[in-house]
Amino acid sequence: MTSSTDLGLLFDDESWTSTSVFVKALTKNDDSGRHGILVPREAYPLFPALEGVEGENPSRPISVAWNTSGAWLEKPSYFRQYDRYPERRLTSLEPATVNRSGDRMFAIASTGTKEVFRAMVLLPEQPDYEALINASGAFVFVTGASSVTELSATPPQDSQFQELLGRLKEVNKRGWILTVKAGDTGVGMTLEQALGIEANSSTGPDILNIELKASRKKKGAGKVTLFAKTPIWGPGGRNALLDEHGYHDDKRDRWALYHSINGHIESTSGWRLRVDQTGGKVHVDRHGQSVVDWEIATLDESLKKKHRETIFVEAETRGKGAAEEFRFTRVTHAASPDINRFLSLIEDGRICQDFAMQRTETGSARDHGFLFRI
Repeated sequence: MTSSTDLGLLFDDESWTSTSVFVKALTKNDDSGRHGILVPREAYPLFPALEGVEGENPSRPISVAWNTSGAWLEKPSYFRQYDRYPERRLTSLEPATVNRSGDRMFAIASTGTKEVFRAMVLLPEQPDYEALINASGAFVFVTGASSVTELSATPPQDSQFQELLGRLKEVNKRGWILTVKAGDTGVGMTLEQALGIEANSSTGPDILNIELKASRKKKGAGKVTLFAKTPIWGPGGRNALLDEHGYHDDKRDRWALYHSINGHIESTSGWRLRVDQTGGKVHVDRHGQSVVDWEIATLDESLKKKHRETIFVEAETRGKGAAEEFRFTRVTHAASPDINRFLSLIEDGRICQDFAMQRTETGSARDHGFLFRI
């Protein structure tokens, strides 16, 4: 069995040491030019941030080197968002390498910077083709299967990912599965039932010591909850937070505070997440003033406890309510979380904090958990 460390060997030499590799089984619509190669959400952190870039279809220039003649030659390319769909793609790539027919595996490596990359496309008859699939775990549920491998982050020694992956493949072969419950929680409950997981209220891993997170496939910025953590309150606690910063919810006729707060930009109502590495805290600011905060060490503990090893499963959907059906088509495997990467994703706007509070009939402040979402 080829290890993930062998991924780096496909790119590395005395002047290059790979830290991250994104691999994708290319589709007919993936090309070098106008369409480019579609990038899934889980690979966004490898590339320059597009949040805050003005103009239609924002993009950032990158340099991608291709080894087609015994040497790595750089070519100007772009990481681009198309607002119409919306989706993000790599464009202006190497036509002779990318634009081929039949099965093709694309791999692009980073050294940790977000502007310079090395890339390749391998065909089934080439010697490294199977090694690339094995090392990356880029199994094929459907055309377009992909993986992102952080070469410095290895799964726990007791990982049972391959066993769970086999069970997920069997679920995928079943095709469309009717929801077991109408509503938002239906996708997770349906997957758990399909895997034979009994419903329980345990806060531990779901199956085989692995946390399982299921979500519906969404265009745009659909987010998945990582964990909930109550902040360190200021004077007056949660009641003061709701009193001072809430608003009247006309639809439900109550005082409430519902807001998604990001780190890369201040919202129109003045909210922003701020990482303070020196002080060891993550703050929620409003109009530049800290309202509540978390100790970074506490977030690190929660992250590692909840996501020591996690599988994110994405489902296509059709129908609504009790007639909704799911087809589970994409898996993202994550392990050995890094708090510094978590903080950088906050600053890039890829992890947000969701406030969800309202005043009860008795006058107390009630919250639904302070959720970190990605």
